[in-house]
This record gives sequence, C-alpha cells and structure tokens, in this order.
Amino acid sequence: MATVFNTLTEVAKEIKDAKESLFLIYAFNATGKTRLSVEYKNISNGNGEKGLYYNAFSEDLFSWDNDNLLLMLKPSILNIYHSDISEDMLIDKLSPYKPKYHFKFNPHENIEDGISSISFYLEDDEDTNIKISRAEERIFIWCFFLMLFDLDVFDDTIKYIFIDDPISSVDENNMFITIFSLYELIKKLFEKKKIIITTHHLGLTSILQTWIRSGEMKGKFNKVDKADGHVIEPKYKIWLLSHKLNRYLLETQVNMLYHLHILKVLQDAVNNNSIELFHMAMLRQVLENVSSFLGRPNFSYILQKLGYADSNQIATIVNALTHKSVYYPQMSVLTENNRQMIENITTQLIDKFGFYLK
Repeated sequence: MATVFNTLTEVAKEIKDAKESLFLIYAFNATGKTRLSVEYKNISNGNGEKGLYYNAFSEDLFSWDNDNLLLMLKPSILNIYHSDISEDMLIDKLSPYKPKYHFKFNPHENIEDGISSISFYLEDDEDTNIKISRAEERIFIWCFFLMLFDLDVFDDTIKYIFIDDPISSVDENNMFITIFSLYELIKKLFEKKKIIITTHHLGLTSILQTWIRSGEMKGKFNKVDKADGHVIEPKYKIWLLSHKLNRYLLETQVNMLYHLHILKVLQDAVNNNSIELFHMAMLRQVLENVSSFLGRPNFSYILQKLGYADSNQIATIVNALTHKSVYYPQMSVLTENNRQMIENITTQLIDKFGFYLK
C-alpha cells in the first residue's frame, strides 16, 4: 500500500502526526532523506518541540584544521552539553570498533563554550597529532553523538531523535557494530521518545527490520495479546520512500530485501503490461545480485540456468543497453524485442528460483 505526497513537508507531517514511536524509512540516494529531516525539524520547532539529529548537517559541525591536524567543533546548541561528557565515555562507545588511535578533548578557555577541538595521536607519541581516515572519522562522530543520546539531560528537553545514514563509508564488520549500537539505542529510548531512522543502506534496513519484527524483543515493539502472544498492533512503521513523477511515495508492507523488492517491481510491470526503459537496468541488477549470491562472477550463468543457449550474447546485450548506474539506461528507446526479453527473463527467473514475492 502506498500513500502519495506532493512535498517532503507533507511526508514529515505524516511522520509527525503518526501515533507510532519508531520509524524505519528506506530510500534511494537523492530521494531527499536529509531534506526530510530538515522539514521534520521545521514542523517540530513550530510546535515548540526539540529534537536531536544525526545527519549530514550534524557531520558538518566537525571540520579538519589540516595545518594543525585537529578535528574542530563548530559552535552549536550542543556545546552546552559538552561539559556532561568525558573522554572515558567516548572511549567506551568506540571500544567495539577497536580504534588504532588515541584522542583527547581540547576545551575552550571558557568551559561553558564546550569542546574547541579534538586531537588524535598514536599510543607512543602523544605530542604528534595525526589525521584519521574518513571511515574512522565517521565512526568517531557517530560515537560522539551516541554519547549525547545517552545524556539524562535530554530526557525532558528532547522529544524525538532523527538519525540519517549512520553507516556510510564503513566496512562490513563496522557496519554490524554500528547497527547493533543503533538497535541498543532504540531499545533504550523507544518508549520515551519518537525515533526516526532514514537510510539508503539495505543491509541496515534488513537487519533492523528483522530484529524489530521478529527478534527476541519483538514484544517491546508491538501491542501483544497477553493470552496467546499474538501481535495486535505494531508500535512502529517500516516504509519505503521513493520519488517518482514529482511525487513522494511512502509504501508500507514492502519487502526490504533489495533484490526481492526489485523483482516485485518487475513482476508488477510484466503483469500490468507497463514495462519501461528503466526496467532493463533493474533486471540487470537482479541478475547480478542472484549471480553474486551463487558465487558466480557473471550473470550469464543465471541466464544459462534459465535455458538460454545464447546466454553470453544476451548478457552482452543487457550490459550494452544499460549503464553501470542502475537507473541510468544507455539506450533511448525500448524496442519490442527488448521489452519481450525483460518480460521473459523476469517470469522465468521468478519461476526457476521460487522467489516468494508478497
């Protein structure tokens, strides 16, 4: 089921007015996730409510002084809370990531102005500052904000938390650590504040939705019949946000496994006789995902399993007609032969491998 909105302001209002406490929203890049957080902030501020954000703007509060190798903190409303945090607190948040560096806070002369900068150094040379990598910086800033989320001072003043893409630029191991820390934050604050999480990362979405829907704490996120344990009503929303034809769509009851979602889109296009140019690129993405899952380097193997004797030739055609970017087709016109090829491969792929599409 999908709801159509004309603007991101309307999407933000939908979230604001919803009775649920937790929102997990998956969206492709450039859909407007960061702008959505701004719209939500504007609506909330108009109602006199304050929130705490982790998004691209939050990261902009940190910038490098490359001459002195210092991570500078720009003045913000968060400065007044810096006196409530300590280096030991941040070390505790960072410890699961096993950082190879050490750090220290450099406060302003007036302690009420908060932290001026952060120095990084190696264990055997505290006097020589180093610059950490982009991935290390993202993890450091995430852990810095985790400390702020934990502060008791926020209990009365902060009504909601908006988190956008906390796992960009990190490897798979650190991705799982970050998702786990996010889940721990959700469990701690779910019944106290509204939590909105937006991401373009399917791994984060898939893992979190599984833990929320069917994990050991699922009773916390649902109204449950005490007699038989049956879920009466969820206390969360899991949505897919998309931008099509100058409209924003919020879809519920979608499967957040990326390849299944794309297959469902392709299946609907086949059933409704509405195959368009971009479906060729989507088909190629599915073929690559299935091939990768089976440990095969080329998706011609999948075409061969579907019974295509000329699988290499068809794979070449698909590659030639699509750009590396999944939604950027090279061709300008979808011919009838290509339309039929998309329909046949999609149908055979679903039938052959038994994909279950809600």
